Amino acid sequence: KGERGEREQGTKRASTMSDGIGGVGGGPAGAPAKTVPKKRTEAIFNDLTDSPMFMEQANILEGDADRLKERIGKFLKGAKKYRDSLDTASLAQQAFCKCMREFCGDVTDEDSLALGAGVLIRYISAFNEISSFYDLLRSQVNLLIIDQLQEVLLDPMNAVRDGKKRVDRSLGEYEASKRKFLSLPKTVEDSLVLQAEKDLRHAKNTYDADRFGLARSLLS
Repeated sequence: KGERGEREQGTKRASTMSDGIGGVGGGPAGAPAKTVPKKRTEAIFNDLTDSPMFMEQANILEGDADRLKERIGKFLKGAKKYRDSLDTASLAQQAFCKCMREFCGDVTDEDSLALGAGVLIRYISAFNEISSFYDLLRSQVNLLIIDQLQEVLLDPMNAVRDGKKRVDRSLGEYEASKRKFLSLPKTVEDSLVLQAEKDLRHAKNTYDADRFGLARSLLS
């Protein structure tokens, strides 16, 4: 009887020990151990925002640039049309002079003299001179009006337009990078967090650089 009691007590102790194994802090056997999520790296970014005064001034300058570009565009269109008409007039003068020469023929011929070739020759010289004036006027219109407007006004305006496109594109990339970074789950690997943070910083720097470039273009 004494031996049987000792065996029963030993069995109870073994059962108690087996129940404690596998659990944390005496939990039930086979219970899964808690996983500690990896700490997410939260980076703080200094947000460089435009002041309301700057935004208002930029909008005013951009609107003025658009209106000025429209006026210049109409003027350039008229100037180019006038330049082309000078080309046409010069060619018409030269063609008419050629016809007059063919009509006059040899000015020493009696028939030509009877037809007034001696007088028409002077008109031919005058028409040739008018044609040269058309060519000179055409070159001056092209040089002093069209080229100047293109170089002094339209090229800077096109630079502003391209700068605005770059700002819009870089802003979209920055917003996309920000959404991607903020949507990362807390259990994501640290390497992915660091890469997303790097991409976000790069997009932010690009956006700021494009903004300042546009501001310089508007104020120049």
